[in-house]
Amino acid sequence: MTEYADLTPYRYQTEWLDWWRRLGLRNVGWLGRQVPFATGDTPVRVRDALVRLADEPVEVMRGFHACELCRRKPPIYVDAVDGSDEQVMLGTGEIRVWGRLPRRYAAPTLIVHYIDEHRYMPPREFCDAVLRVADRHGWP
Repeated sequence: MTEYADLTPYRYQTEWLDWWRRLGLRNVGWLGRQVPFATGDTPVRVRDALVRLADEPVEVMRGFHACELCRRKPPIYVDAVDGSDEQVMLGTGEIRVWGRLPRRYAAPTLIVHYIDEHRYMPPREFCDAVLRVADRHGWP
């Protein structure tokens, strides 16, 4: 898996997705063994909003990314948060979160797994942007 420090410029797949780079996307949650990351208790509402966003990924790939931290075999699933019995598959795509201009963020769908299993704590500005998305959609 590709790993980047939080809030660095997004560079993944930009060889054919130059327009993403021009949007000024910032990396969040691209974890691996080589880059240190913050840990803590991510608010449940942020985590649940990320599950909803992961259920509609962008830049979907044909394969799976495995978690480099625990080597759990993909695919990884989490329970949906919409009250259904459905599950959301992680590790095949990305999430986009529009923050306050000019901030925009790109995260792998595995960010939910990193929060759940590795206590990853995304940057505050990203969490604030996710909560604004939840508010706009009326998500609990």
